[in-house]
Amino acid sequence: MSSMPGAPGPYRKLDDLMDMPRQPGMSHMRRQMDRAHREAPPQASFPNRLSAFLRHQVFGWIGAYLRNFIRRKHKFLTYESTSQTGIYPLAAGEEVRVSMCGDWGTGTREAFEVAERMKESDPHYTIHLGDIYYVGGAEEVSENCLGVSDEKSGAPGLVWPIGSTGSFALNANHEMYANGDAYFDLFLPKLGVRRQPGAPPSGQAASYFCLQNEWWSVIGLDTGYNSVGWAIIEYIVRPNARLEKALLEWLKETVQPKTNGRALVLLSHHQYYSAFESQYPKAADQLADMIDRPVLWFWGHEHRMAAYGAHRVDGGITAFGRCLGHGGMPVDIRDPIVHPEFPPAIYDDRRYPDLFSEPVGYNGFANLRFNGNRLAVEYKDLRGNVILSEEWESSEGRLHGIDIRQGIADPDIKVGDLNAAIGRPAALGARSGQ
Repeated sequence: MSSMPGAPGPYRKLDDLMDMPRQPGMSHMRRQMDRAHREAPPQASFPNRLSAFLRHQVFGWIGAYLRNFIRRKHKFLTYESTSQTGIYPLAAGEEVRVSMCGDWGTGTREAFEVAERMKESDPHYTIHLGDIYYVGGAEEVSENCLGVSDEKSGAPGLVWPIGSTGSFALNANHEMYANGDAYFDLFLPKLGVRRQPGAPPSGQAASYFCLQNEWWSVIGLDTGYNSVGWAIIEYIVRPNARLEKALLEWLKETVQPKTNGRALVLLSHHQYYSAFESQYPKAADQLADMIDRPVLWFWGHEHRMAAYGAHRVDGGITAFGRCLGHGGMPVDIRDPIVHPEFPPAIYDDRRYPDLFSEPVGYNGFANLRFNGNRLAVEYKDLRGNVILSEEWESSEGRLHGIDIRQGIADPDIKVGDLNAAIGRPAALGARSGQ
């Protein structure tokens, strides 16, 4: 645990979350190891440490993993049994501000700092792109998102920031490691839209949603529900993170993205494509028959900040990709590009100046400002530095890149073809610096 000036502590250290596995069994093991450490730190007596080891790292891990393997995952919630359509107004006067990040639910002091910077932007809406660690169970949702302090260690709970109009959270693979129960039953009821200023949110009814006005549709997708496979088999066959049939029907019948005449912004937890890691193209393939134009797509899952030009995988849709999986986890840096067919236009490879066992990068988030048919996006780190800013226009339902600029100048902010990130010809030149 660690603390920092201006923030109550101690918080979980980034070191505790290094090399996080993406399988349920190993994630449950890491959770039990963390619980044992909290109950009996190294300075505790040997009997106490042995007891904690047996109860958590041996019996606790096996029991937790088997319980979640035997139980069915949470029922997929839809809007059919509610009075809501799943479409909410992207309106709050002349300008609408949305602040979002992914992989934030960690309980680290860096997650605290990201939340503080998000609040400083005075957002109307906040959006979490998913992943609450280690396995998205009730204790972790309570401690890492709802502000409940840990009774054993005294670690303060973190509170997910709620916008003045409301807040939403996407489902992800770590939430489903605990079958999605805490995500659906504990976290979503605390989110949604405020019915009047200052009132608590009325609850997020489903794991997908759409924020919409005359020019824009911002569509949140649930790629997490089908991102966890059967025990043992998932180590051999990777789940494809497909979208549920009910979500696809809602998109086709209610949102109608193909004919609604708006520019499209998609949100999901899993990446469509990546220069650094595996692809999850199934959702894009499922969307191909109802989306016929390029989209701006924000995702998490990978613990880094990166922006791409427009790419299309197999029979999927065309998307300008933006990775925002650096909200609270140790940020991956110095990784080789293993998919050169998806060259990043820019990615943040700076080392975070702190004492960790391995080098990690800067955590951060993005602010979106909708003003009529214009959308401005700023990508910031936890110190408030702007890494990248871009501007888009919605015209006759299509995206048009207007401007893009690098923020702070640093040799470890790796810049490729910035113009490609907004679909602008390279001959126009891209501006950098503040």
